[in-house]
Amino acid sequence: MRTRNQIAQEIALKHGITIAELKLPVYRGDKLSPIKQEAIWTMTQEKKEDGTFSWSYRAIALWFRCDHTSILYARKTYAKRMGIPLVQRNKA
Repeated sequence: MRTRNQIAQEIALKHGITIAELKLPVYRGDKLSPIKQEAIWTMTQEKKEDGTFSWSYRAIALWFRCDHTSILYARKTYAKRMGIPLVQRNKA
């Protein structure tokens, strides 16, 4: 299982930005939006060895310094853009 920092570093390097830039507040249409959405999607899909999800939406939101509803929106937007079926996560 990767940490949130490891995932953020991988995505930031892939797109030529810093983790600090990835954590900046972004707005619809901002060039960083798709990159941040990719990082959020990746974090919401990361699982522990036992198959449960690594972090709650709230925990991811705290890392990005935003509200959990922003995480839900970013996840939905990324899935739609990438053509990935959006499956509800079950509460553990």
